[in-house]
Amino acid sequence: MNAPTNIHILKDAKGKPAFAVIPYREYLTLSRLRAPPIPNAVVGKVINKDMTPVRAWREHLGLTQSEVARRLGISQSAYAQQEAKEPASG
Repeated sequence: MNAPTNIHILKDAKGKPAFAVIPYREYLTLSRLRAPPIPNAVVGKVINKDMTPVRAWREHLGLTQSEVARRLGISQSAYAQQEAKEPASG
């Protein structure tokens, strides 16, 4: 996988990441992939409520931790630990 270079993170007034600026060529490559967009509600929960992405998606889909854990074949407590982990920072 080719990792993009020269990425700039723009922060809001509170110092939280708000935007990622990537090279235009990288943007064109990504836009051709036509990945489904991430719903604004999910992004908002991650940024504004400081949720992990996995929790934001679960809540957006209206699922309980128990439901997701059952689908993954793990315990609810094991899933809760994954959901509570801090996102990796780069």
